[in-house]
Parts: sequence; C-alpha cells; structure tokens
Amino acid sequence: MSNEKLIKKCPRCKQKTYANMIKCPNCKLVFERLKYASNQEAKRAIVNKENEKVLLTNQFPSDLKRWLAGILCAFGGYLGLHNFYVGRYYKAAFSFLFSLLFMVLLLVLEPSFQAYLFKTWLLIPAALVFYFWFYDLILIAFNKYKVPIALKLPENNKINTK
Repeated sequence: MSNEKLIKKCPRCKQKTYANMIKCPNCKLVFERLKYASNQEAKRAIVNKENEKVLLTNQFPSDLKRWLAGILCAFGGYLGLHNFYVGRYYKAAFSFLFSLLFMVLLLVLEPSFQAYLFKTWLLIPAALVFYFWFYDLILIAFNKYKVPIALKLPENNKINTK
C-alpha cells in the first residue's frame, strides 16, 4: 500500500495523521463528522460572521458539485461565479467588481485613455483577477480547491468519538 493512502491531513489544523485515526490528535476533530459537512451551513455562518464554525477543505460536501464549480470557473471565473457558488464571498466580490469595472471602462472610454488607465492603474488588479481565475481552475481540476464547510451533527447525535 502506498504511503499516501496511509496518511491524511486534518482539514482544521493541517496535522498529518494516519488514515485509520478516528479523530485528529492535535485539534480533536472527529473525522466521521466530515460526512455531515454542509456548505449551506458554512455560507450562513460566513454571512452571520460566525467564522469559527467554518473549515476550509478540499473535500466537496454533498450539497456542492465539483463539476459545477469547474464549469462556473471555466466560463465565468473572471466574474468570480465559482467563488459565489461555494461561498468565498470576498474573493468573488473582488473578481466581480474589477471585471465589471473593466467592462464599463472598455465601453465608455476612448481607446487612448483606456490604454493609459490600464498601464497606470488597472494592470495589477487585472492581473490578480486573471491569476485568481486561472489558479482556481487548476485547483478545481486537481481537486485541491478549498471550499468552506460547517460541521453539523446527524439527527441522532451518535458519532463514535473514541
């Protein structure tokens, strides 16, 4: 058996543990609870400023589809659509606002002033939007893209924690 299958990382503290461990020895996260992770709960917690309830992990929960995030990133990534979908709102707002600004400026301004403005003030934000888009597309393709999740307990609250 390969060494990669014997070791996993805790999504909360990034501590490497054995794959058969029930809970993280460092932060005490019970790994079985990841089955009950919810992106919808994480989005509510982010909006309500309860960030201590939110974890970032590359395991997409059952209420998110990785393929949909990939399609949104490929065709609307410059607008941050995939970030809105998963609940990474600050990154999504940055991409959306700067992309919208670029589009408006391209429609309104004359070409010589567009070139001047782009060279002096808009080059770095444009490069960041493109970087976020391309980098997120690669991360989604290789299953390394981090999505926010919140852990909720099952109805009967019976999880093996020993």
